[in-house]
Amino acid sequence: MIEMLKKVNAIVEEFLRTRSLIRISYRVKSRDFIMLPPLSSNLLKAAVASSEDLRDIWEMYAESKRPRKVLYKALRLPGSGGRLVALEGKKGLLHMDPDKFYEAEIVLISDSNALMSYLPKPYVSVKTPYGEVELEVTTIDIIREIPASTAGSVRVRFLTPTILSKKIATPPWLSKRASALKDSYSLLPTPGLLAGSVLKNLLEHLGEIGKKDQRVPYMALRFFDLFVEEVDHELKPVTVLLGKDDKGNMRRGRGIIGWINYRAMNEGVARAFVRLLKIAEIVGVGKSRGIGLGEISLFLDS
Repeated sequence: MIEMLKKVNAIVEEFLRTRSLIRISYRVKSRDFIMLPPLSSNLLKAAVASSEDLRDIWEMYAESKRPRKVLYKALRLPGSGGRLVALEGKKGLLHMDPDKFYEAEIVLISDSNALMSYLPKPYVSVKTPYGEVELEVTTIDIIREIPASTAGSVRVRFLTPTILSKKIATPPWLSKRASALKDSYSLLPTPGLLAGSVLKNLLEHLGEIGKKDQRVPYMALRFFDLFVEEVDHELKPVTVLLGKDDKGNMRRGRGIIGWINYRAMNEGVARAFVRLLKIAEIVGVGKSRGIGLGEISLFLDS
């Protein structure tokens, strides 16, 4: 157990030592009625792509393929907590009302010391394919440390549909065969699946993992499933609309929303588990983090 905790903590420390997390929060407004795409984060992405003032952020996004270094979060109404994401079977079309403020975030994962070049102007007005919008920066957080916590239990709330790949549970000796299989996803976020997915993302950013090398995330999955238990949950499977492909067909993803409570068996496990979740609270977890899926929030209970 001690060796696994050392390995997890070393990966987290290396990620935080070599990367800076920049969270830019915006107020977004339009003077006109705007029909939004199924993932409202694509409006934010289009604004960045269309604005000369945000060129550095767009170039950072365009240059990073897997994993993405720029993450666009879904729009939300202030105070409501609800994210603007289109779900299959949900009535009504996503839209922005004129002269109403919405909130949004962009998260940058930078391995450069030249952070100032990525800091945007406090206000821009930009024309997008969806309509003209105004972006006003409200806060900029530069995060280099994630404090440890020995909370007795933690509630994870899935704010946008979270899509967790089952392939992370593949034993290393079967990884080559599994890499040829079609992706499948879990609607049951076990503690190991959640922690292993976050750890895999960190290793991808550190350049220490490929599609065929899942040994550390697999061992983390087994470890946290053994030493962290599920206490309570209220989860709902949903189908999220991802937008149309090149042939005009609507793409869909199956994920979960709701909440789940976890409790670690001892303080060392709690410290490592919660630290991974705190990183996921910033960068998301699972598939399509770059367009606003897998957004979570935490509530710690000592």
